[in-house]
Amino acid sequence: DDPPDKATASNTASALALAFACITPAAVLGPTYALLPGAAAAALLASGLARSSVKKITPGARVLGLLITQLYVATIGATSGTINNISVAGIPLALFSLFQLSIHFLVLKFANRFFPKTLDNRSLALASSAAVGGPSAALAMCASQGWTNLILPALLVGFSGYFSGTFIALSLFDLFYRSVPY
Repeated sequence: DDPPDKATASNTASALALAFACITPAAVLGPTYALLPGAAAAALLASGLARSSVKKITPGARVLGLLITQLYVATIGATSGTINNISVAGIPLALFSLFQLSIHFLVLKFANRFFPKTLDNRSLALASSAAVGGPSAALAMCASQGWTNLILPALLVGFSGYFSGTFIALSLFDLFYRSVPY
């Protein structure tokens, strides 16, 4: 058998097949704007229910995940435009981010104050990282701190946030899009 910590063609192909298995039903059953939330729900369900099977393909999935994350970051950088466009949009975005992170900090302080026995500082810091930076930031935090037992929960929290936020945003878009007269 393959060592569990080494990516092989077999476990990478299995990870890719699982990804397609999560995307295909969402693409067939739903409208285009429901593809992302549907695929995310299928992936979360698969990772939660078939944890031992998913664990076998983790090295291959890690390689694919790193590749896709790098493509994602490169795409964001390539579509940002010119320095002038970034500087014009930068101040409003920075103010919005400051407001958003201030609310986030207040929620964390509230949670730490009123649930001190159930939420330790490590869990709060990791949840904060997943909420603000997404699953890739939470994964980096787990790796840097050696919290290998918290990798899967951190990723699930990060992707659950992506899933719920995307679903809510797409639903609101659909609602507002229909209500705008042309």
